[in-house]
Amino acid sequence: MAIIAYLSSLPPVENEVSRRTLGTLTRNTTGILDSWKEVRGYVPSLNQRFGVEYGKYLLENVARCQSCHNTPGTLMTEGEYLMGGSTMRHERGEKRVPGISSSPEEGLGAWAEEDIVRYLQTGGTPENNYSDASFCPVGFYRNSDPKDLMAIAKYLKTVR
Repeated sequence: MAIIAYLSSLPPVENEVSRRTLGTLTRNTTGILDSWKEVRGYVPSLNQRFGVEYGKYLLENVARCQSCHNTPGTLMTEGEYLMGGSTMRHERGEKRVPGISSSPEEGLGAWAEEDIVRYLQTGGTPENNYSDASFCPVGFYRNSDPKDLMAIAKYLKTVR
């Protein structure tokens, strides 16, 4: 926490960071496809600080929601992005992972953006049910900047 407090006290720095790539030797040991040339973890320049694009970046690279909420694929089918369906097992039992797309039937389509932010902060649904923190890491989001959570909510409302 002290590191976060210290970094938060510093003035922001605006600079362009070039995209990192792997050299020929390294790429030949990890894969030769051009798509593998880029180093994972590159932070893109985002024009709208708290917009949909920023929300997508946070969801996929910081919160990593797809790790649990993607529908698992099989040998013959691809998984589905943020549609849920896998079973999460924990010492307290097991639970079907819900979809978090904007689908009204299978996701968060009926939730307002503010409902999504409230859920991420408290674990409470619009119906005042609360998730089990051992299955959903709401504690991870509890102290997040509300603007960051709103960016995630805005992005989730665009996912079909």
